[in-house]
Parts: sequence; structure tokens; C-alpha cells
Amino acid sequence: MGVGCAIKAGKLSRKVAQQSVESDWQGSKKDRRLYAKVRAEKQAVIREKYEWLRPYLDERARRLWAGGEAISFGKGGIRAVAEVLGISQQVVINCPS
Repeated sequence: MGVGCAIKAGKLSRKVAQQSVESDWQGSKKDRRLYAKVRAEKQAVIREKYEWLRPYLDERARRLWAGGEAISFGKGGIRAVAEVLGISQQVVINCPS
């Protein structure tokens, strides 16, 4: 069943709605492989951005940028950014204001 067939007048058909209610999907918490893959992709993007900016950043700017990336990453951002940049988590946490 295509997506176009399932949605009629802005509502899901009963068959599709029933299937989604009956499924036991509980988000990415259940499948850690999905979370790890998404995290790795996000880290690759951070690494690429950092390599582009690296020549223009001094120590203070690097710490500020790392803190901003950690915030935008979301949950686990401090650790993820620290791993990518090869710096301590404390450096990311204690970025200068």
C-alpha cells in the first residue's frame, strides 16, 4: 500500500492506523544499532566542520565552537564532541563565556 493510498483527506485509513497501533516499535531505544549509526553520522559531520574551521580558530574560539556543537548535538553531545575533537569533556563543559 503506497503512502498516497493510505492518506485520504488528510487522515490515515483505518487499516494503516490499526497497524501502527498494533506494532511494538518503541523508538530507537530498542535498537541501539540505529542510535550508534546516527551518532556516528553526526560525529562525521562535526569532524568535517571542524577541519574546515580549524585554521581560523584560536583556543578560546575552539572551546566556544565545541560547546555550541555539543548543545546542538543534543543528549550526549558533550561526550560526542569531545571524542571527535580528541579533547577532554571538561574542556567542552568549561568553555569560556
